[in-house]
Amino acid sequence: MNTRNAYFDNAKFVLIFLVVFGHMISPYRTDSNGMLSIYHFIFIFHMPVFILLAGYFS
Repeated sequence: MNTRNAYFDNAKFVLIFLVVFGHMISPYRTDSNGMLSIYHFIFIFHMPVFILLAGYFS
């Protein structure tokens, strides 16, 4: 059986954390432009990276 690669496990952890963080700041995104920029930055790339990682392991 193959061993797990810690790089991909850590990448998935960071992406999951960014999803949770993005949902936590969503009520505050209308209060400031900085929060809105952070929110948009997170949600622009996290789903495509999840799809790429899932495709790599399928």
